[in-house]
Amino acid sequence: VILVLLGVLTQAIIIPHVDTEATLRARFEQRGQELSEAQIERAVEQAEKFSKFWPIAGLIIAPIAWVIMAAVFFVMLKLVGSDIDYQKSLSATLHGYWPPTAVALVLMAVLVQRVDKVPQNELATIVKASLGAFLGADAPAWLTAAASTLSIFNIWAVILLVIGFATVGKISKGKAAVAALVPWIVWIVAKAGLTAVFS
Repeated sequence: VILVLLGVLTQAIIIPHVDTEATLRARFEQRGQELSEAQIERAVEQAEKFSKFWPIAGLIIAPIAWVIMAAVFFVMLKLVGSDIDYQKSLSATLHGYWPPTAVALVLMAVLVQRVDKVPQNELATIVKASLGAFLGADAPAWLTAAASTLSIFNIWAVILLVIGFATVGKISKGKAAVAALVPWIVWIVAKAGLTAVFS
């Protein structure tokens, strides 16, 4: 509940600092779409109306995301020989992600106050915590996507997950590391692949 509410609060703080027009112009340019100024103005107006509902959407999306993540880790833990149940997997997942997620959200909420307006795609680099934040604008999109996942916060979470899974799942730290790292590596590869295909 605290994680969800913190995420919603952070969204509410960030939204006024998102440069909707710059975000949409970059998106249209990337897709090769040429729109008139009137069309862009209408798109910006619509996007700003919908952005008010982002925090509310977070109330629904965030819990679903945690439940799915815990289910993925539950399957992995079973595959490496743990007798853990789903409830304990969910508990260990939430405890593993709680500290890094809370710190990341608070830092983002604080640092975004230093900028007036920023395109949405630059929000991820406000907190310089990932390799992606240090890549140039000319770096391939797939590389930036993969590098942005290699952050201090994700590494911190994985370490806590390994400790939690080993303790709660009653398995060795090596098996716990497999259960925690395999989904993360698959996510990095999938994110890079999808970005390469659709960018």
